[in-house]
Amino acid sequence: MSKTPPLLQIKDLDRPMLGPVSLALAPGDCLCITGESGSGKSQLLRAIADIDPHGGELWLDGISSRDTAPEQWRRQTGLLPPESSWWLPRARDHFTNGMPVVLAQLGLTEDVLDQPVSRLSSGERQRLALQARGIEAQGTAMITLDTTDLAIAAILVLLLALLSIRLRTGLSGQLLVAATRTAVQLTLIGLVLKALFASSHPGWVALLSLFMLLIAGREVMMRQERRFRGWWGYAVGTISMFLSSFAITIFALVVILGEKPWYAPQYAIPLLGMLLGNTMNGISIAMDRLTQSAWEQRNIIEARLMLGERWETAIMSYRSQAIRGGMIPIINAMAAAGVVSLPGMMTGQILAGAAPVEAVKYQILIMFLITTGTGLGTLAAVSIGSRHLFDSRQRLCLDRLREK
Repeated sequence: MSKTPPLLQIKDLDRPMLGPVSLALAPGDCLCITGESGSGKSQLLRAIADIDPHGGELWLDGISSRDTAPEQWRRQTGLLPPESSWWLPRARDHFTNGMPVVLAQLGLTEDVLDQPVSRLSSGERQRLALQARGIEAQGTAMITLDTTDLAIAAILVLLLALLSIRLRTGLSGQLLVAATRTAVQLTLIGLVLKALFASSHPGWVALLSLFMLLIAGREVMMRQERRFRGWWGYAVGTISMFLSSFAITIFALVVILGEKPWYAPQYAIPLLGMLLGNTMNGISIAMDRLTQSAWEQRNIIEARLMLGERWETAIMSYRSQAIRGGMIPIINAMAAAGVVSLPGMMTGQILAGAAPVEAVKYQILIMFLITTGTGLGTLAAVSIGSRHLFDSRQRLCLDRLREK
């Protein structure tokens, strides 16, 4: 065996009439298990895939099977039984990531794909199952990056900062700080998500989601030049994002994606992150425009109040402009998607090896969810903020806003 650290490690695995078995396999190792019929070969493989109950411990890439969601463990290990299972009428229907290209090498012809699976021989089903597994692996392959690749990209940002210094734009410091924060924050969240994906405990998922919401609320507050004083400056954006992004995320996880458990972190956290990020931008733009307009147009608003108009009517036009300002970025993003730009999630999936059509489906879903979340969040924030600009007697209270 290779001296490379083990990829798969088994310690004292036992089943009735089997074991205990201990072994370690490094990447690239191939182990052939032989024995008489009934000696437990299939039991061993089923136990490794966690299909059957067993004793002992199993680790994959240093992570125990007990700390990994069962469906995730089985995706990573994989098990091709002697009699392959097919759940769609034709073999062709199972190849969602592409068509087999080595049928001749398998001793098969193209027409075998359109025959009912029930009419195929055991050997034909087994060979097609092997091909399906190979295409699936090929479809999910991705290019890995090392430290040198990231350093090259960082040099580009550094060159941009130097150019900014030469042109005296005053942005070089902000650019370098933002780039550093990006690298540090994403590295930390990567480590957190790695541990979270391994445990999949709902409490940790809820705690990370709450942390993301609180940070997003702070960003909304800090991006406004004239934000509300006191806790209102923080609460308006935070409450609005909770009412919109959290509700849309839970709806998508439970009703649309249907993953079990619905709070699986590999789906819940990225989806919530995308919704919070875009909703945060929309709310911050809308609130900044609302408070700035109220401050600059206070004479007009108070004049309308003196004419007997209610506060809703007096500020209606500025409230509409604020909502429009918050929604314009996501509307532009949807209008340009696929024509001017390829959205981030779709690009990431394609780079990771996903089929383009499947990546497009997910991107459409995400864009619609983000738009709904941004719209609801912006409407909620502007509605709450507009009302707080007036007291119970419908007087404009600009003293509730901080000066620049």
